[in-house]
Amino acid sequence: MTPTPIICYADESLERVMTKMVDNNIRHLPVVYKDELEGMLSITDIVEELLKKAKFENKLLKTIFRTGQKKWKWNNKL
Repeated sequence: MTPTPIICYADESLERVMTKMVDNNIRHLPVVYKDELEGMLSITDIVEELLKKAKFENKLLKTIFRTGQKKWKWNNKL
């Protein structure tokens, strides 16, 4: 067991946690909240969150593109 493990806190950003994992070449981080161990965060958890974010952004961009196309067509009809 590591005497001083690298940890993350429940309120840390996804980017900060990813940086800790990459910088320290680790795949799991203990999550601490109010000086108590709350759980473990794995690289799989990170990938799942990034996938959710990418899907949301993709859907948002498609919506913006479709809306922009309709406005452009409408403006060109004038």
